[in-house]
Amino acid sequence: MKKLFVFTLFVSFLAIESCKRKVDIETNFPAKPASVPQAKADAKLLEVFNANGPKTESTEFDASVGTSFTSSKGITYTIDPDIFVKQDGSPVTGAVTVTVKEITRVSEMILADKPTVTKDGQMLESFGEFKIDAVQGQDVLKLKEAAVVRIMVVVRDTVNMGQAKGIPMWDGDTILQTVFKGYNYINEDVTIVRESVIRKGIDWVQNGDVATIAGSRLNMTISKLGEWRNCDALYSDGEKTTVIGYFNNVFNESSDESNLLFFKRRGTNTLVKLCTPVLDGPSDKKGYLSYQKSFPVGMFGTLLAVVYKDGKFYTAIKDVQIMPESGKSFMGVDFALTERTETEMLDDISLMNSK
Repeated sequence: MKKLFVFTLFVSFLAIESCKRKVDIETNFPAKPASVPQAKADAKLLEVFNANGPKTESTEFDASVGTSFTSSKGITYTIDPDIFVKQDGSPVTGAVTVTVKEITRVSEMILADKPTVTKDGQMLESFGEFKIDAVQGQDVLKLKEAAVVRIMVVVRDTVNMGQAKGIPMWDGDTILQTVFKGYNYINEDVTIVRESVIRKGIDWVQNGDVATIAGSRLNMTISKLGEWRNCDALYSDGEKTTVIGYFNNVFNESSDESNLLFFKRRGTNTLVKLCTPVLDGPSDKKGYLSYQKSFPVGMFGTLLAVVYKDGKFYTAIKDVQIMPESGKSFMGVDFALTERTETEMLDDISLMNSK
């Protein structure tokens, strides 16, 4: 008998959720290895985000029979018979357990650190982020060659669903590899690879697949387990500028991950994480920048700032129109943060869904 149950997903900024690895930086000694800001993060903020992040749903069935099930969000997954294999390629029979993680709202993107921005900073409108895993006992399973899991999403607003031929699918990576070349303690030529969690949460890259549109239904396929996939429409906007958020009165200088700044584009399921630190700013101008020239001029949206410092939560929400001052190459936004309880902070995050 098929069972569908829900359990809490503890999403951690420190979790390695993608098998892919990108070599994005190459440098030479004596440069020091890049630090990992997440390792310095205040445990309390991570704990709260983890406990209130997206949920995982699971179903058990016979691999030889396959199944179709609908999650609590109304998303339908169809799994054909005999599509799972073990890591060595041997076929799988008998009971298997499949788990799905779904991110469909902006608040979930914030709590799971999965914003909708491409690798080069372009904004995406998400119609769902998904991660599917399958196990049999202690064995982590994969799909056999050419096999897919089919997903059907009912979309309420089809205005921004892009061209009728479909919406691109994107792969998500959460890990950055940094390569250091130099010499070791006995003067031998060495290369060291160090991994760190991507500061902006995730990199989205088109994978060539397309989700098809049928009325209010969006049909997509997932061809690889254990990695994030996103169904996103890519914006094509005109003139763009840079946005800088200033944390005027509260900033945690001891932990980068205890200062968060997000932007929600008005009326769309789009979330941007501003994560490039302001260098050498005065005490009231500490904060974060967007990618250079990545925010469309004239666009409306909402910025959310969150800080955890000295055992207290602080937030600020500001509705804005992206419009740099005359003669400037950026738009600066000041935040006067207010102390909030844990519940009030989570309410502020949920409020972003309606912006």
